[in-house]
Amino acid sequence: MKKVLFSLFVLAGLNIASYGQGIIGPKVGMSFSTARDTKVADGDKASDYKTLITPQLGIVFNARLGDYVSLRPEILYSQRGANVLSNGYTVKARFNYLEIPFNVVGTFKAGPGKIEAFAGPSVGYLFGGKIKSDIPNANELTIKGEDQPTNTGTNNEAYFNYLNVSMNMGLGYNWKGLIFQAEYNLGFSNINPHHEDRDSQAEKDRSKSVTKFSSINLAVIYLFGGKDE
Repeated sequence: MKKVLFSLFVLAGLNIASYGQGIIGPKVGMSFSTARDTKVADGDKASDYKTLITPQLGIVFNARLGDYVSLRPEILYSQRGANVLSNGYTVKARFNYLEIPFNVVGTFKAGPGKIEAFAGPSVGYLFGGKIKSDIPNANELTIKGEDQPTNTGTNNEAYFNYLNVSMNMGLGYNWKGLIFQAEYNLGFSNINPHHEDRDSQAEKDRSKSVTKFSSINLAVIYLFGGKDE
């Protein structure tokens, strides 16, 4: 099922990018990523999350729908995560995602270029990551976007929800196809894993503990042939 969804994400991005007067270009940026506990199980307390700086890079497609509106899907490698403070120690968690945002962009003439305002949904597919800490003798954990197995043993793996749905909103400035962009991303998905046994009590209790990502992203885009965009 995950492989099917992965393929659909990529195909959807490519199909939308081919609509209209489409042009393409690279995107390189950085994210100030963190997490938040929106629900905490009885007896637990919310974690102390701090910002983690992570990379973001990929390909942007721009399809003009009119003089002032464009559709701009992207295919990105994006890291999300956070620093988690616990009893004087720091746990650093980095999650690797393939993300496909679908932004609607409005443009307004301003000086030699154009101001851009954009918003849209984004779907992310988790394909790995690492959890490291400065706790003495603590093992590095490998992040897996899979259901939590009933018996995990001591395999040094941490399981998380493979699907992350979020919303983008932001502003940019476009000068002859060179775009400087600031964006806020708000996660909607609970990153905690489903359980292999969907009838288990652990799966039923999953909704009692909810953690979501959010980030501020800064990026530069260059649209080839985009001087008139």
